[in-house]
Amino acid sequence: MPEEEVREEQGSTSEPPERLQGETARDEAAGEARSFLESEQPEETPPSPAAISAEGGRNVMPTVSSRKEQFLVAKKSGPLPQDAGVVVPHSTGFAVSLSILGEGGSPLEGAEVYLYGRSWPVQGVTDARGQVQLTLFGESPDTVRALYVKPKVDYWSLWLTQPALDPAQGNTVFLTPLTQTFINFPQQQLLGWGQKAMKVDQLPPHYRGQGVKVAVIDSGIATSHRDLQQQVKGGYDTITQNDNTWDQDTLSHGTHTAGVIAGNLDNAIGIRGIAPDAEIYAYKIFPDGRFSNLIDALNLCIEQQIDVVNLSLGSEQRSELVEQKIQEAKRLGVACIVAAGNTGGPVQYPAASPHVLAVAAIGKQGEFPPESYHGTQVLAGNGRVVSSDGFFSARFTCFGPEVGVCAPGVAILSSVPPDNFAVWDGTSMAAPHITGLAALVLAHHADFQGAYKARNAQRVERLLQILKQSAQPLNLGDPYRVGAGLPDALQALSLAPPVATGTPASIDELVRQLMEMLRRGTMPVGMGGLAAASGAGATLQDLKAVMRQTGLLAGNGGIAPQSAPASGTPGAPIQALKTVMQQAGLLAGGGGAVASTSGGPHGGQTTLRDLKATLQQVGLL
Repeated sequence: MPEEEVREEQGSTSEPPERLQGETARDEAAGEARSFLESEQPEETPPSPAAISAEGGRNVMPTVSSRKEQFLVAKKSGPLPQDAGVVVPHSTGFAVSLSILGEGGSPLEGAEVYLYGRSWPVQGVTDARGQVQLTLFGESPDTVRALYVKPKVDYWSLWLTQPALDPAQGNTVFLTPLTQTFINFPQQQLLGWGQKAMKVDQLPPHYRGQGVKVAVIDSGIATSHRDLQQQVKGGYDTITQNDNTWDQDTLSHGTHTAGVIAGNLDNAIGIRGIAPDAEIYAYKIFPDGRFSNLIDALNLCIEQQIDVVNLSLGSEQRSELVEQKIQEAKRLGVACIVAAGNTGGPVQYPAASPHVLAVAAIGKQGEFPPESYHGTQVLAGNGRVVSSDGFFSARFTCFGPEVGVCAPGVAILSSVPPDNFAVWDGTSMAAPHITGLAALVLAHHADFQGAYKARNAQRVERLLQILKQSAQPLNLGDPYRVGAGLPDALQALSLAPPVATGTPASIDELVRQLMEMLRRGTMPVGMGGLAAASGAGATLQDLKAVMRQTGLLAGNGGIAPQSAPASGTPGAPIQALKTVMQQAGLLAGGGGAVASTSGGPHGGQTTLRDLKATLQQVGLL
């Protein structure tokens, strides 16, 4: 197999590519597409190397043969796009020396520093004195557009436009400590803004996720951290195939996600997670992992009877082998919560799988210093809006009809090795918020002590259904960026009165739910009290009933008066619905013609012609 170029990602910074040399026999295992780990990076940055791996020495899972295998790449990106067409003359330029200092003038070692001019950015890492020297070719101090500093731990990032740099002398940059924002932290325990937005702080104190097993398939988890020492019950390094190195997290990524899920509550210091009594298992696949590693990690989850899996990772292409393993895990009661992606484009795989819950990222104004890099992630304008309570869609988040819910993913404070804290962005940070809530639901919702206690696909579907039904709708200008909305812990755990109606708040929301129905071949549960169809799909009567409840059909089947859709571009969701119907075989490729009824997904429950007629009646076709 030819050499693959990969880049490692962590935080919201970019890194030059590295080359991986050679392959072992194990590297010939299955995988179809070059992939990348969903990290806390903005969408403008290129992918970088990462890993995903297999079950360990106790019961080694066989690898699956394939003609080639691709790397799973951990995404590490820089904040500005690069123009590959720009030719930079190397004969001109300038060098600049910077000192990055923290509280009391202390030097900050390991800070990543980036300068952006008219063409390619340059980067460096500070030494023990907090110093770094950068050389920009084809630039002058006047053409430098931005300075970005990402500290390793314990400080806020810094984003300065048009910095005044002097090549003739040293330039000093001071960063803001986290303690200036979070008073008495970490001596005083902190509950993050994301947990508060999901109302985790309003839960009874005994709602802690006891007895639920959560797997973090990631870069490992540092058990040296004060907030994770008691939470992590075991792990396995699928890269080296041993039980000894899963707690060595060189990327810090897995440790950060684990803190959001289950940070220690009892020690009263640092950060607390959403489900602090959940049992965390670290299955290490990064860095340098492949699709076979991900498959092996999922095999471990099945073997260990994991309840919820956090997958803060993604791939540019779909893998049929991974999809089969996800479906097997679901049949055995393992639920997968997956980050939607950080490229700012379509939802990535495996978040695009219909058998997982895809999570997009949102932020909230006022939760980070305005001069920090997090402020560049506010998506507003061109129909995108900031809600009245400050919520916004993150600029980097992937979006599409596959998004199930959204969650906090901008300026998320959590644990990093060895025993520090950092604030990161990414759908990688959003997914563990939902994973933690899923653990609480499994531990404390009555359904999972009774009718849905057995480990099977129905249990997983019910869990994901509860999470989506609990979501509070967010109007941020594009329903595909938020899905059902932001899950509410009180609603998910039946501790608050149910929403007055189970109907969508807008036509856009109805379209999103209809698209989900057509993709999955089932009627969305909980809409006006309708139960899920037990066969191959929903009946025409069920579809009409939902349309009546949302005001799209009058009681006798006639067209009901409609107000304007909430979205400024109603044609977009309509066209997307047509696309999904075509993919599902409900429409032929062009003109909205009815597809052939042979092999249709809905069998004899309804005719495609009647379904099309109903959709035409309400203006959806």
